[in-house]
Amino acid sequence: MKRRHAAAWAASALAATLAATGALAGPATAAPDAPTAPQARIATATGPVTHEENERVPEGAEWTQHYFPSADDSGTELHADVLLPEGLVKGAKVPVILSVGPYFAHAGATGDEGWSYAGPSTRFLDFTEGADVFANGYAFVMVDLRGFGGSTGCLDWAGPGEQADVAAAIDWAASRPWSTGAVGMYGKSYDAVTGLIGNNLDQRALKAVVSQEPVWDMYQYIYSNGVPRPNVTGTANAYNSIATLPPMADDDPRYRANARWEETHPECLTENAAGYRIADQRSKHWKERDLARLAKGSDTPLFVTQGFIEPNTKPEEMEEYLRNHRGPERGWLGQWDHVRGGDRVPDGRLAMGREGWYEETLAFFDEYLKGEKPAVRYPKYAMEDNSGDWRAQRTWPVV
Repeated sequence: MKRRHAAAWAASALAATLAATGALAGPATAAPDAPTAPQARIATATGPVTHEENERVPEGAEWTQHYFPSADDSGTELHADVLLPEGLVKGAKVPVILSVGPYFAHAGATGDEGWSYAGPSTRFLDFTEGADVFANGYAFVMVDLRGFGGSTGCLDWAGPGEQADVAAAIDWAASRPWSTGAVGMYGKSYDAVTGLIGNNLDQRALKAVVSQEPVWDMYQYIYSNGVPRPNVTGTANAYNSIATLPPMADDDPRYRANARWEETHPECLTENAAGYRIADQRSKHWKERDLARLAKGSDTPLFVTQGFIEPNTKPEEMEEYLRNHRGPERGWLGQWDHVRGGDRVPDGRLAMGREGWYEETLAFFDEYLKGEKPAVRYPKYAMEDNSGDWRAQRTWPVV
């Protein structure tokens, strides 16, 4: 297997795409219209593929692909890559860890990663391996938001369309014959935003959300006190570029057709860019994307991380979101930037300075998706101060 960027899955996708001006390199060269002979098996809905048949499939998992409609009346078709524990017997059911976002295209998260053949995204390989997700009896499902990967439809940055996508993804994952009906969401950055959206939707099947370094209010990401940030163009350009990433030559025909949606509907890109230029915070556009306000009364168990020296997804409106949230909360908060709980800096130190991310996350899902009492008593909030010391708090913020 050949790939151009061996560590692409570990990169901070949103940080990479939105740094400085937020511009991406131009879209990769289009794949040929006629598929070439595949170098590995490509999954279908009924034909699962293992790691031995396609090295992009994580060890211990079986990969299938599926399509289902979004929850609105737009006609949008969503694509899902499903990873089940390998050898799951017929009739057996497992809880589902779900991630919904723009970074799961088979060709790469934010650009062409140089893969030789199609396969499921490795964006969260660190998590599935670090938490030993499949051996611990979970499915891991990645759903492309509208306009990305193998899904059709016009981009709708955290708006009603994407909220419908999240709603459909939760219900679809809960209703599968291999699902116990219990769904948890996991993500970082954009796919942490969709976790917050999931909490706000108040769907019975969603039992827990793990949201690392999210945006709490989409307007605040684009404007500061009414003044546009560079993101006003950078974010639009970045996601328009990701949405036009071509499919791979050996992707199945349905995936390939769906992946060309933005190419054949250029108005989607124009409309997406125009949305960011709406400056009025009181407009319907931004009210529909004020996740902190929309969290009022929500009660899904929530595990968040937030760096207070974030250059990207800053903690603006975080306090409002958590004040409006009424369910159980867990958090790691401290002095770091746009990183994941298990990320390490070049000299090997943990970027958040704290051990145990995968163990605590798995225990969180075990508690709320399986009903298993944690063996360890974790603090509600683990707080790192500016000297690098940690303390436990029952809530956040406190004086």
